[in-house]
Amino acid sequence: MGGSIKVFRSFCACVFFLIFLAACTQQVKRTPNNALLESQRGQKVHKPEEIKRIPEGLRKEPTVEIKKLYYVIYEQEKLKWKIWAEQAKMYNGERIKLFKLKICANPKEGFCITAEKGDYDSKAGKFVFSDNVHLTTKNKGELFTSYLEYLTEEDILTTSAQVRIIKKGLVIKGKGLLYDLKAGHMKVLKQTKVKIDA
Repeated sequence: MGGSIKVFRSFCACVFFLIFLAACTQQVKRTPNNALLESQRGQKVHKPEEIKRIPEGLRKEPTVEIKKLYYVIYEQEKLKWKIWAEQAKMYNGERIKLFKLKICANPKEGFCITAEKGDYDSKAGKFVFSDNVHLTTKNKGELFTSYLEYLTEEDILTTSAQVRIIKKGLVIKGKGLLYDLKAGHMKVLKQTKVKIDA
């Protein structure tokens, strides 16, 4: 899984490019300056130069919004990532928020993450998954939690929240998790309890 970080960066670059293309193709209806709606008659109309512009860094509204996102990334003619989201919002080209999302690595890597929300911050190098997070892996079983972070530089999944792992008849519960994707090591950090499901 050593190439996971490069794959994830490629995924993020492709998502940014896709959102950029969507932004370039959006069309906005413009009305002439002197055209007023019936409800505006008698009110003062501001000329464009009178309107205060909100600096880019202070905007709270997304710069681009995409519904029903499905995106596939290939690298050297091999499948690397599949991404699904009901909705994606991009803020100033540095942050992407995804809703009702599923991200799957290629079959060799063999893991998928689903969550109600995802937040990728390129400056921080962090992808945060929250609300009903479900990680499925090839060899480590399934993980259920409320919050999970993917640290792109270190290629690590981590959380301080309660976790439940189900693997081949075992149910492991605890608090906190560290999963080193490069080394393939997964560790529950504290309050670990193991139950055998026979």
